Amino acid sequence: MPPDPDPNHPAFSADDMLSTAQVADRTFTCISTWAKRRLRGDGPRYLKIGRSVRYRWGDVEHWLHAHRYWNTSQYPACGEEQAP
Repeated sequence: MPPDPDPNHPAFSADDMLSTAQVADRTFTCISTWAKRRLRGDGPRYLKIGRSVRYRWGDVEHWLHAHRYWNTSQYPACGEEQAP
């Protein structure tokens, strides 16, 4: 029998649209981290709907998987482009 889902971190489908606060909560990061990533252009794709920012969970997962490393020597050098 599968474990009970965590009510603080519900399962999302790839097409679910999440607010910045939901993405930050799910990834254990600060909301400001995601705002900075949007400003620098080094975060996942997002939608701007009026004044609201929404992330498609599938885009966030894809971005997270593209940023997995085994060790620090795999990090891109400063100023070097990272694969999307």
